[in-house]
Amino acid sequence: MREIKFRAWNTSSYKWIHGSYAQVYDTDRNPSIVPMGDNRFFAVIPETVGQFTGLLDKNGKEVYEGDIVRWNDKYIGVIEWNIRMSGYYFMRNGSGFQFHGQQRINPTHGGLLHVEVIDNIHENPSLLEEN
Repeated sequence: MREIKFRAWNTSSYKWIHGSYAQVYDTDRNPSIVPMGDNRFFAVIPETVGQFTGLLDKNGKEVYEGDIVRWNDKYIGVIEWNIRMSGYYFMRNGSGFQFHGQQRINPTHGGLLHVEVIDNIHENPSLLEEN
């Protein structure tokens, strides 16, 4: 079973916080992330919340929703949840195009051997525009 955790941008420290996602709001109506093993709540920017996919890239780095990845050292796209297909997909060109047909990023398809996290859409969206 995969580990359920989230990542989001903290509103006060301006750093990524990893942990459980909670619908507890601060005075500015920002939801919170509770770091693993910690009882403190940290307000985060809602648009930056991304769930861990349960997968690691070819370098062993955790892959989250919103990560910008390079596939086969050539194609650059973003990891998104596809509600209709119930899975995380490599998407590119901002049009919802699914790279390599319907193939999901899944270890049984060998896809992660060719995937490398290079950034995320919140800190460096220009990587997708350049592609």
